[in-house]
Amino acid sequence: YEQYKHHLLLANLRSIPTTKSKSPKPSSGSGKAYSIPNGRWFEYVSCPHYLCEIMIYFMFALLLENNRCSIIDNGDNAARVWMDQWSHHFDISSSLLWPSILRGMVAMYKSKHWVLFAWVGTNLSISAMRSHYWYRTTFRDEYPLRRKRLIPFVW
Repeated sequence: YEQYKHHLLLANLRSIPTTKSKSPKPSSGSGKAYSIPNGRWFEYVSCPHYLCEIMIYFMFALLLENNRCSIIDNGDNAARVWMDQWSHHFDISSSLLWPSILRGMVAMYKSKHWVLFAWVGTNLSISAMRSHYWYRTTFRDEYPLRRKRLIPFVW
């Protein structure tokens, strides 16, 4: 709900004519000026819609944590079973590195929801940092100094 509301605020920015002459015009030639988003969580962070998205993925990861796949109970056992099944096709049993790689792959599979959460969080953090930088350089003194990038009052 919050993410939707913040997207609406962003979408409605272009429909509101601005009176400030300092606002840059977009390169698309539409004639509508950029403006600083305000309201709701925009009072605290530059990209509240990214924060909402990260929170959504965090909740998915938490929910999936309690519903783990019971087929793979232990990374060591799963790696051993896989090696027993496939070792006659490949000469992997002689390498000491393969069991470690397989254990890592199984562990990553078991926690894929947390890997996805980390990926989304990292990607959106970088995007929020770049968006905040754009706002600060584009609007300079007009942009609120207390507004953070992604995490209210912190970053």
